Amino acid sequence: MSKKILINSSYGGFMPAGPLLEYIKSLGIDIYVDKIPRDNEDFIKIVEEYGSNICSDSEYSSIKIVELPDNITDWEINDYDGCEEVIYVLDGKIYHKE
Repeated sequence: MSKKILINSSYGGFMPAGPLLEYIKSLGIDIYVDKIPRDNEDFIKIVEEYGSNICSDSEYSSIKIVELPDNITDWEINDYDGCEEVIYVLDGKIYHKE
């Protein structure tokens, strides 16, 4: 089993669209103000079911799922001009995953 996290893999920023955006809005989350929980299992399932092209605002983002070992001790998202990577800790060492 692995830990799954949503990131934006292109420059621009994390901008959900389609069924992912609709579900996020239904929860009362404002994508411009609130922090979107990127490891939310329901969000991951929507991207897996509909595909990242449908769930991303392709003009500004390309949402993808990264898989990390399930025994990581910490993680965070780092971005450069909106293009993101996950930095995580496993066995006391720091790793990066795009």
